[in-house]
Amino acid sequence: MKQMTLRFGSPGLLLATGVVLTLLGVETVLAEAATAVRLSQSIEQVAEKTEEEQQQMLDLAMPQVAPALELSGSRVEVDLASKTLTAAHLSDQVFRIYDAKTLLSGDDDGDGFYHQLRVTFDADVDHGDALVYARLFMSYEGGPWNHYFTTDVFYIIEEVVFDDYEVVTRLLEGYPTGYYDVLIELYEADWDTHVASYGPYEDGALSAIPLEDYQRDDPGGDDYDYPVSDSHGGGGSIGLAGLMILGLWRRLTRTGQSHRTGSIPRGIRS
Repeated sequence: MKQMTLRFGSPGLLLATGVVLTLLGVETVLAEAATAVRLSQSIEQVAEKTEEEQQQMLDLAMPQVAPALELSGSRVEVDLASKTLTAAHLSDQVFRIYDAKTLLSGDDDGDGFYHQLRVTFDADVDHGDALVYARLFMSYEGGPWNHYFTTDVFYIIEEVVFDDYEVVTRLLEGYPTGYYDVLIELYEADWDTHVASYGPYEDGALSAIPLEDYQRDDPGGDDYDYPVSDSHGGGGSIGLAGLMILGLWRRLTRTGQSHRTGSIPRGIRS
């Protein structure tokens, strides 16, 4: 299996670790880290970046920590009829996602399942312009939808062809080998209102995508370090400090979600 590595930038991290452990409690933080079994890294709006630059950005992206992937159970499909009427009443605009495409990369063991996914979509509004954001979900082989990324707020104008939005995600842990569907939910930012959805029933590009996490994409079965890092360099195994950081990330993520309603999202959220 591949081992996760965090890059530690300075000896001061050890002091910071001690402070956080003192404030939050060792047992609480480690317990929360132990249940954070789904990890991914995402970057957004990188169309003008080269592949090498995108990989460097992913290496530096903070991991998104989430509960275990729900693999079985019913999948709730969204009926947007009432939501569209609400959105039209509030802003006098009608939104849609015109199309989407996906691009796969990273198949180290050559089994046809990839650990990196690029989702590009074109969000439109019938007139004027608008600030929107999107929430992205994955479904494992027809199972429940699992949220994996929320974009920053971005700007769209009518039905222009040059405002595609892009999210690149590297699956690190907790995503078993299989076929995944992707769902995109679009939200009008001023009202924080769900205004459009686009998924496997609208576009085959979002259906039956062969994916697996980085841990499973292991051609030799040898230990291999994948980067989950900050920008300062250095090295070290995940160990106690790494578990503490993952637990802290999960706390911060949950805190951010609890304040989500009624606010315009800024930056990367999970």
